[in-house]
Amino acid sequence: ELYNLDYFGKGLENVSLDYMSQQDTRKFHFIYSGFDHDFSDKLSLNIELQFYHEIFYGRNYSFNQAIFDSLVNAGRDPSIQIQTDEIYNYFTDIYSQQSSSGSKRYVANLQLNYKLSDNTQIVAGYVFNLVDILGLALSNKVQNPYFNETRSEDNRMRMPFFRQMKNSIFAQVQKNMFNEKLSLTLGGRFDYHEYFESVFTFRGGLVYHPLKNTHIKLLVGQAFREPNIFEMGAHTDEINLDLKPAEIITYEIGISQSISDYLNIRVNTYSNFVNELIVPEGTIRFTNSDEVKQTSGIESQIMANAGIFQTDISHTYTYSGEENYAAQNINNLGVYKHRFSGGITAKITKHSFLNTRINYYGEMDAKHGNPTLNEIIKIPSFTKVNTTLSFQHIVFSGIELNASITVKNMLNGIFYMPNVRTGGPKQFLQPGRQFIARLMFSF
Repeated sequence: ELYNLDYFGKGLENVSLDYMSQQDTRKFHFIYSGFDHDFSDKLSLNIELQFYHEIFYGRNYSFNQAIFDSLVNAGRDPSIQIQTDEIYNYFTDIYSQQSSSGSKRYVANLQLNYKLSDNTQIVAGYVFNLVDILGLALSNKVQNPYFNETRSEDNRMRMPFFRQMKNSIFAQVQKNMFNEKLSLTLGGRFDYHEYFESVFTFRGGLVYHPLKNTHIKLLVGQAFREPNIFEMGAHTDEINLDLKPAEIITYEIGISQSISDYLNIRVNTYSNFVNELIVPEGTIRFTNSDEVKQTSGIESQIMANAGIFQTDISHTYTYSGEENYAAQNINNLGVYKHRFSGGITAKITKHSFLNTRINYYGEMDAKHGNPTLNEIIKIPSFTKVNTTLSFQHIVFSGIELNASITVKNMLNGIFYMPNVRTGGPKQFLQPGRQFIARLMFSF
């Protein structure tokens, strides 16, 4: 399979001298190939090869105090508003990979499936992952600046740690017992990364099926998140190769109950414990926290279908503990305590569907985006309504068409969405309605 996609955006989401004229482009290519083979009724092999390729470029129009001061020193009146020609002549930031071979990722998956008995299955495999990320060539004038692809510690466009390789092996066994009333799953994975410590993760689960329409599950699992190249110092002079992966362990208890063929209820409760959390030490440097971060919560969902309608209602309660910040003890700092979601899908015709989803977020206390400022930002609660009209599997002259039209924030409400990192702006005032159209051809 081969995919070629172009994504168009608006550059940095920050205060800009001319945000409407900002733009960025991602040219994305993806190649996939797979192979399946059954050696016998009990043993099978699956191999998948994936290749990703991306070229990124764009421009921003950001204010630069040093440039403005130099214009003032050259005789510019500082009280006059910056003019359009000045924006394009002095405050244009061009970033590009167009003169490069692009960033790449290579993935190979090999998996063996073995049926030991009617009640026992074993899965084992190997994963190879190589990423080779390129930086950006910068310019204020040249539209397509020269790109230096030499791999060197002195080259910001391609430092040695931009290329990272990881090898992983995994195994899992699943066994059904007591006439399939009880299902046991045990698994483990070992990841060896050329820059970080090797990580072993474990997962285990029990699913109890006491009644025909009742399932109770107990799960425990480990995971990790490796530092990305920006956290390692790609954009600074302080390269930090001593960062460790953040380690996560999760405990979960859940129950699923089908009342009938048309109604299903699910309730899950969980606790997450994070060690070596990667946190900003300043505005550009990151480190591993020596604290253990705990988050607990309850997720509930009701799903129903009747005729041409399908609907679901869900609620999430999250508690992330107490944190002392800005001389206050704050619960759920930077985390929404309550979230509600409800959606309904109607089948209009054989090929057309209408979906409406309502999302409600409770109020939240958030940190200021600048780590040097101990200030709490109060983000108010908000409700957002999204509606999508879709057309699926329409065949015309041998070509299959799939299309959709989405209206986000249909009620034109004003809401704030916190950024995922505290190293940048913590909140952005979101725009009003967004209209998104998608059209896909298959032939």
